[in-house]
Amino acid sequence: MPVLRVWAHWTDVPPSGQPQQAPPPASLTANPASGPSYPGAVPTINFPPPAWPPAQPGPVPPADAYRVWGELASQTDIAAARWGGGTWAGPPPPFWPALTGPPGNGDEGYSPAAVGFQVNRVGILLQAAPGTDFDFRIFDPSGSPAPVAVIAPTGPGLSWAPVSVPNGRGIWTIDINRRPGSAVSQPGLFGTPGRPPFNAVNEPYVGPYNDPQEGILGILFDGQEIVRPPCCQSVALSAEQEVSSGQFQPLNPGDCVPPGRNVRFTATVAPSGLPNLQYLFLFGDGSQASGPQQTQPHAYAAPHPSRTATVIVQQANCPLVTDQISLKIDCCTSPNQPKQYWDSAQKRCAQCPDGLTVSATKPSGCAPGKHGPAQLTATPAAGVAIATYDWKIDGPKHLPTAQQIHVTSSSAAAAVDTSSGWAGPGVGAGGQVAFPEGGIYSVAVTGTLAGDASSCPRPLAGTAFDVDACRVCPSGTTWNPLTGTCEPRPPPPNGPPNGPPNGPPNGRFSLCCVLLGAWAILFLATATLLFFSLWIPAAIVGALYVVALAIWIGVCCWPCARTFWRCCVLLQWHFIVAIITTSLLFAMFALFKAGNPAVIAIYGGFAVVMGVLMAFARCRAVNPFDPTTWPPCTCP
Repeated sequence: MPVLRVWAHWTDVPPSGQPQQAPPPASLTANPASGPSYPGAVPTINFPPPAWPPAQPGPVPPADAYRVWGELASQTDIAAARWGGGTWAGPPPPFWPALTGPPGNGDEGYSPAAVGFQVNRVGILLQAAPGTDFDFRIFDPSGSPAPVAVIAPTGPGLSWAPVSVPNGRGIWTIDINRRPGSAVSQPGLFGTPGRPPFNAVNEPYVGPYNDPQEGILGILFDGQEIVRPPCCQSVALSAEQEVSSGQFQPLNPGDCVPPGRNVRFTATVAPSGLPNLQYLFLFGDGSQASGPQQTQPHAYAAPHPSRTATVIVQQANCPLVTDQISLKIDCCTSPNQPKQYWDSAQKRCAQCPDGLTVSATKPSGCAPGKHGPAQLTATPAAGVAIATYDWKIDGPKHLPTAQQIHVTSSSAAAAVDTSSGWAGPGVGAGGQVAFPEGGIYSVAVTGTLAGDASSCPRPLAGTAFDVDACRVCPSGTTWNPLTGTCEPRPPPPNGPPNGPPNGPPNGRFSLCCVLLGAWAILFLATATLLFFSLWIPAAIVGALYVVALAIWIGVCCWPCARTFWRCCVLLQWHFIVAIITTSLLFAMFALFKAGNPAVIAIYGGFAVVMGVLMAFARCRAVNPFDPTTWPPCTCP
């Protein structure tokens, strides 16, 4: 049986404000590389160390006894601390004397393949004469207050005591006290810069006779290594289904399992014969089983297109090993037949139901956003049970999609209306659908089948209804065909009774026309300068055009310009000015045979864009060369 030898070490509790001289290495306590932290607390000695007065022979009080320690650890972790093995920093402490065993140096630990060490005897190496001045009380790492051995050497050398510690891995504590009748002074603590002689890694060590030349205290462990079994390298999970009482048939890829049928899962590990394995089976439906058994039965209650079963093999001090298989818990579907579902009451496959129609009534009224509710009714086919209905309304269809309403509602009832309970763009107060204008609106309803049939495709139906366009507006408002809404009626004109209207008070009409003419002229001037490649004057005049346009928008075209893509007056004036400008540039190009034709193309393209936007906004058509078709100077 092997004997492991370690030198006794000490750890100090320094005075307040002073650094610790001999902290224990992390690799031998809380952070070893070989596995979990080492059990057992590292004992400490208050500094300055207590003195043993020679004038008072015999044992000292327990508080003055010297509590030192020795590690029973993996050689890997001892080498990480450089207290032994190939990284040993060298003496002191000295080499082991021949009486302890074969030549060696530094602390010794069990091999990396072991997980611990069974201790049958513990020994104390006391090398100086007379060797009868001390008693040694030895505590194992379990934390028990009772010592596992008390050694009272009868002379210098190696003294043994039998113990029975199944796994002594950890920190061992040794209490050193003076024997009755002895007047020897306290032990010496060495190995740090503050307490020389020291070594390259500040390994602390103990001289019982307070002199390193009179021998260093050693601790020896006699026993045998606890060898770690090999780790599980792989696991294969297989499944069988019960085809008759007690008779199982292997499941192959693509096979299906009817709900309620017993499935037997088996985990096969490699290498085989490993002890103390634990198996955790996760069946994929929220249930699980665990234990040392490699086989577990399970029955899936409900159909599912793919249940993933997982096994996890757990082994102490080894990584987890896992495997998975997927099972189809549904034998009612195949590519060559209509969709079916599992009827749990009948314990058989049943055909998925289908059949749903929907009708809608035309809402009453015509004020935008204030129509009476449209009644929507879904009618399932006979024998079809539907749990919930999901409704959707889109429209009106003549508007671009971004300008339509898109509202949804969900209900367990087969009949709803548009007065409340809706969500999405186009919903007013209380969840009421606010129809923006007249037109055709589409309705779609999707049902969710009830019970076992909920896994079937959802039946879908659709229809459409129309909303009357408003042409008669409430009192005080007038219909604006450009915006398609009822708007407040403008105040009466301030011009002469039979003369042309001059617009609102304070001369806003004349100011708006002046501003409009200013930016139109600057627009034309900028284009002309660009046409003749006069870049700097064009930039200056273009900046003036932007300023004049901004003032006109702020004074005469706000808030209409906030939604410029549907502000018809703004679009119409830009279209008129762009067409006139393009025509003049083309005439100059034809007349003078000079200029930049790219400018003509750019302004012509701008006119086309304005025309397209006018068409989308359903603006009234204008003739740039017929002032009678021009829009007013102000936006509505």
